[in-house]
Amino acid sequence: MSNIEDRLLHYFPFEEYEEGQKNFLKLNNDHEDIPQHFYDQWKKFRDDDKLKLTLVEKNQHELAALVREKLKPTVPEVLEAFEELPIELQYEFGKYLLAYFHGGLYVNENSIVLRPFRDWYFSRLFETGLIVGISVDDNEEDWHLFYTRRMKFTNKCFYAKRHHPFLAKLIAKITYLVHQHKKDLQKMTYREMQKKTDESGESLLFSITGESIFTDTLFD
Repeated sequence: MSNIEDRLLHYFPFEEYEEGQKNFLKLNNDHEDIPQHFYDQWKKFRDDDKLKLTLVEKNQHELAALVREKLKPTVPEVLEAFEELPIELQYEFGKYLLAYFHGGLYVNENSIVLRPFRDWYFSRLFETGLIVGISVDDNEEDWHLFYTRRMKFTNKCFYAKRHHPFLAKLIAKITYLVHQHKKDLQKMTYREMQKKTDESGESLLFSITGESIFTDTLFD
């Protein structure tokens, strides 16, 4: 896993002092239409004069072409892992790959704008490289009855600079897990993956590409 991570950072070096990319990242699922209200509510957000966010929108075929172009000659294990995943998990993995190569703000279509992006936290001393939100933060004694983890960070809305080391580590970890579970993944349908759990009682969907691995990697 560390070898994959090292090569990602070697071939796609992180520029710590580079200005963050002002991209609005959107990955379209080929099997679902994007609700019009998503575009309506984020249009004002994207067109903010102070930000001038550039929309980077790709469908899954375009994303697959990007991954193949970038990774086949450099870190082919990641490309192989991406192609091994069922289409639904490719979508989850694709979020991180899109952010890694382009940099910017990724948002799921069911997210709702509460505060303008310019009002989010940005350091005045250093170029902010990563912003994540909290999905679960439960301090009650019975938290385990409702969640598999007491605290989770969300992968539905996050900001990252291009080639950020967190994303390199996350991509490497997912790649490693996919290769480990390759035989299981090839046999199971998407619904079966939802039902199959790991030792913590968590669905494979979350433990391989979802919020759980996102959270664990961030803590690492």
